[in-house]
Amino acid sequence: MTNFLLTNLFSTFLLHRNLQWHRKLVWIAIPLFFLFMIVQAEYIVNRLKKNTFHF
Repeated sequence: MTNFLLTNLFSTFLLHRNLQWHRKLVWIAIPLFFLFMIVQAEYIVNRLKKNTFHF
């Protein structure tokens, strides 16, 4: 019974730490995703402007 409780306690602690790490990763990844999407859109728009208005 003690082994079961210790295993459960350790598992809960590990899951909590894992969720904290995942939460930090999400908070970093979401703004970076939108930033890169904006940069990529600007790059595509500038490439299209250079290529289409070439006479």
